[in-house]
Amino acid sequence: MTFQLLIAIGTGLLFGSHVKDDSKPDLDKLQGTWILVAVESKGKEVPKDKIKVNTLVIKKDKFIVSSEGNPPREAAFTIDPTKNPKWIDQIFKNKEGKEVTRPGLYELNGDTLKFVFDKERPKELTTTPDLALSL
Repeated sequence: MTFQLLIAIGTGLLFGSHVKDDSKPDLDKLQGTWILVAVESKGKEVPKDKIKVNTLVIKKDKFIVSSEGNPPREAAFTIDPTKNPKWIDQIFKNKEGKEVTRPGLYELNGDTLKFVFDKERPKELTTTPDLALSL
């Protein structure tokens, strides 16, 4: 099954670790292959011709990201669907091999998945001209 993906990218596209028991229903809905179809940065949609082809495969609590011209990357993630808006954290190793947790938000609406990540948890699933976030 292939879905559309509207992904938010703070400063990284690798994702991170463990699954909480209360997150299972949302986790089940996230499973599968997602295709990047739109990016928003600083309050404006990025033109489609500027977006690289990206595929995100979610298996259990792991992300496998394939990006045009780059080798696939894998990491784990956690979600907390009891929060409003829903929380997602990506946990990955940086270039120095140190584990980094990047907090974020997510929204799953039918076959559309949205993410936004930053160094601190964003307040909402939007970007503004004064923020460096991408959605």
